[in-house]
Amino acid sequence: MDESKLTTVSCCTLRRWLVTLLLLATEAVWSQRLLTTPDFSSFTAGALDSPEILQLLPLADGGKLVFGNFEVWYEGKQFVDLLRLKPDGEPDTQWQVLANGRIDSVVPTSLGTVLSGAFTYVNGVPVTSPVLLSSLGLGMVSLAQIPDARRVYGASFDESSGLAYVVAWLNDDTYQARRFNARTGELDAQWRIQLAMTTTGRPTGGTAIDNQGGLWISWVADTCFDGCHTVKIARFSIAEPGRELVAGLATSWQRLPVFDGDFAYLDAYRYRIDNGVRDATWTNSDQMATVGKGFAYYVSYDEGSQSPAVPAGVAFRRAPVSGTGVYDGWIFRTLAPQFSSERASYGYGPVLRWALPGGYDDIAAVVTERKPDHAASPALMVRDVRVPEKDPTVVEYYVPALQHYFMTGRQNEQDLLDALPQSFQRTGMTFAAKSSRYRDVSEQPVCRMYASPDKGGSNSHFYGVGNDCPTLNKLSGLKYEGFDFSVLKPTGSVCGADALNPVWRLFNNKAATNEGNHRYAVSTATKARMVAQGWIDEGVVFCSLSVIDATN
Repeated sequence: MDESKLTTVSCCTLRRWLVTLLLLATEAVWSQRLLTTPDFSSFTAGALDSPEILQLLPLADGGKLVFGNFEVWYEGKQFVDLLRLKPDGEPDTQWQVLANGRIDSVVPTSLGTVLSGAFTYVNGVPVTSPVLLSSLGLGMVSLAQIPDARRVYGASFDESSGLAYVVAWLNDDTYQARRFNARTGELDAQWRIQLAMTTTGRPTGGTAIDNQGGLWISWVADTCFDGCHTVKIARFSIAEPGRELVAGLATSWQRLPVFDGDFAYLDAYRYRIDNGVRDATWTNSDQMATVGKGFAYYVSYDEGSQSPAVPAGVAFRRAPVSGTGVYDGWIFRTLAPQFSSERASYGYGPVLRWALPGGYDDIAAVVTERKPDHAASPALMVRDVRVPEKDPTVVEYYVPALQHYFMTGRQNEQDLLDALPQSFQRTGMTFAAKSSRYRDVSEQPVCRMYASPDKGGSNSHFYGVGNDCPTLNKLSGLKYEGFDFSVLKPTGSVCGADALNPVWRLFNNKAATNEGNHRYAVSTATKARMVAQGWIDEGVVFCSLSVIDATN
């Protein structure tokens, strides 16, 4: 794709008050699909070898905060390791956080977002970790520092008290948990928990607050010559910081329990929160994903089999929390495109998770499959049983006032435009497409970019597919409007047997006057008529199962 051309050329018009609505998945069957909100496939690697999504954190406004090791562009802006999604699923391009070092943990709060890590600048402002960002990710304040702290690690935040709890590695090689008033940044000099660490241990840690006034801390207590390590997990009293309430819970991964009711769930087991005693009636052999709505969700790796046909990948199963950990038959399986039995045998993980809030009966999770070389491949899965999804029909409109063409596969937009027949006239051209919300099908989602007049654009849209989308997102003059539909791409200029009908793209060649516009044709007759009017044939760009030609 010619990037210089795209700075001046885009497609048809649409009123600016029509907004993109990328909804969460709605599917009546237990399908194997990856949600395209946001487009994780376009993420590139950050500091590590491979892009990695570590957490999806729900925000109070219904949006999400994506945290991990990645780099992605939207509307000409670079986002590294942090991306905020609005409630409709689109990236919030006004919330941009760029740190000059690794971010170890992210904690959204009612006051803002607490970041901790090995950085000294955020958005060009000198700060010390941990730092509290404003809700827009612009203003920030460094929380008060622990004297002589070498590093400060993951933070937990108590909404009721406004207190933030962190773990610090001090210059004298001691390891402590401390707390701050996140509203004022003031350090509580009297509150501290001394953490035991052997001389071979390495400082790192995480914290979590349970529903009974306890602070759980996870840290590496010992390491061995070949890289193995012992993780210690303990529960301490917040009211009496020197008092250890639960000790001895351990896991090979440095993860913390998930809390629900009277229990803390960790890996395959569950423990009473108040005393840490394991519930002997609860047995399971898979990795813990999350708990909610009366169920505990677990994840297992499927190596695949021929009979019955089970694809290699990752499976989610659930067990009622009122039972004994036995699965109830519910299963949601997703494919792992490069999954191998070798990777499964190594037992690499972890599976990081986030459960959808609200009236859903589903699971959304980030799967990070770590190979021995530490590369990773991320995926976001969703299941929803409420409403079956209907594959869209793409409809073309003509805008007489601008002499532009525009097309959309979004039913809500078609309804709005059909109510304005003097301004938006159907040409009669339509073609069949697939939903853009998932990407486990061979069709590829088509991203839609708006060349806004506010940014000097031609008040029109451009549609990209595949590798076009990351290129388009790097252009500041184009507003990202999400995915519109999905199509099969041609091989060269030839459409295959699954979708025989070609869709050509034509350009009106008016970039010089900032009136650039594209039209999409589904017949050689319409294409020839437009070329005779001076339009440029840019070739076959989509393939469709069925098409209807324009009548005007």
